[in-house]
Amino acid sequence: MRRILSCLMLWAAPVAAEPPHVVADIAPVHALVARVMEGVGEPELLVPAGVSAHDLALKPSQARALRRADLVVWVGPEMSPWLGRVLDDAEARDLSLLTVPGTQVYEARDDAIFDTDDDHDGHEGHDDHDGHDHDHDGVDPHAWLDPVNAAVWVGALAEVLSGLDPENAVTYHANADAAEAELAALTGQLAADLAPARGRGLIAFHDAFQYFEARFGLSVTGAIISADDSDPGPARLAALRDAVRDGRVACAFAEPQYNSGLLTAITEETGLPVAVLDPLGAELAVGPGLYVALLTQMGQAITACLDQAGKGE
Repeated sequence: MRRILSCLMLWAAPVAAEPPHVVADIAPVHALVARVMEGVGEPELLVPAGVSAHDLALKPSQARALRRADLVVWVGPEMSPWLGRVLDDAEARDLSLLTVPGTQVYEARDDAIFDTDDDHDGHEGHDDHDGHDHDHDGVDPHAWLDPVNAAVWVGALAEVLSGLDPENAVTYHANADAAEAELAALTGQLAADLAPARGRGLIAFHDAFQYFEARFGLSVTGAIISADDSDPGPARLAALRDAVRDGRVACAFAEPQYNSGLLTAITEETGLPVAVLDPLGAELAVGPGLYVALLTQMGQAITACLDQAGKGE
């Protein structure tokens, strides 16, 4: 009799709904989604950490993940236009982070040497996207490197996830509130740590760091390749080499996703210190802790390189 009652109780108990199947495009975005979903479920990462999302041929497993998704969270077509075309034909709901109201967005920079007086007249995110085929060439898509943007996004994620999964709305919102507090603390810590770096000239291999630069008052003099990954011409390389020779640059930064040969050609003559800045977290463990670890690692790389430069002066 006891066994029969136990079976009846199990049969009568309500079955918890499956959490929504969420796919995130890149590792830093995945980390923010995973933080909001902690205790409920885990999102799936579409683009492996360390692989550039600008131009990617989908594997069958990645296409299947998109077909199964209830929600796709991505930076937007400015970052990966190929994904926009796929989503136009998919049934999944998608959240383009660059369109979230309150998101700080900057125009992409084309010149080899940046005019820092005009670079950061950005605008907030817009929501006029009725499809994914618009021309977004003028927008710098690397907005996740501003932790204030990330704080805006976790709140938006909690709202969207709560709409898909009302049963776990309290958890989503509590996680988002905790994440916002963590991001505020991270922003304050980085601002303090990077204060001595302000006014020191830096060169990036890839112009992916404008949002980090603007948030923390850094001075990136220029980049070898622009935000859209276009190949540099001889005039661009010559301008950067002149900036290094003229002493306008204290440090240069490679990226693990790119061959650093061009950077070496620019810096080897002067012995300029070179460190690695990774906007995607290629060497970090994928999961909810990646985002904070990523920005912390970037701050440490900048301060360490400038310390090395100071010793050589």
